[in-house]
Amino acid sequence: GNATSGPATCNLDECTAYGSCNDTLQECNDPNTSHVGDWYCSCKSPWSGMATTELATCNLDECTAYGSCTPGPQHCHDPELTIAGDWYCYCEAPAIGVNVTAGSA
Repeated sequence: GNATSGPATCNLDECTAYGSCNDTLQECNDPNTSHVGDWYCSCKSPWSGMATTELATCNLDECTAYGSCTPGPQHCHDPELTIAGDWYCYCEAPAIGVNVTAGSA
């Protein structure tokens, strides 16, 4: 910006200037363009995670987002929250069975 007879108001959209949230799971946010160093990357839903001035680590609890372990007494397990498609259902003892293809056992 510029001003006559006084200081200019200088704004900087750090997402445009520095932000490298170029991952398809993330978006860049600069909450205050008159303050430097406050831009952040946040993960798009249903993923979660945020980091200031760098790429975020995006996590997804697929059991919460997608896991429908029915019918019967089943439980859902997502062993790695940063990897998509690895959740599975397993039967509650004494029943047996595991489905490793992201579905009900």
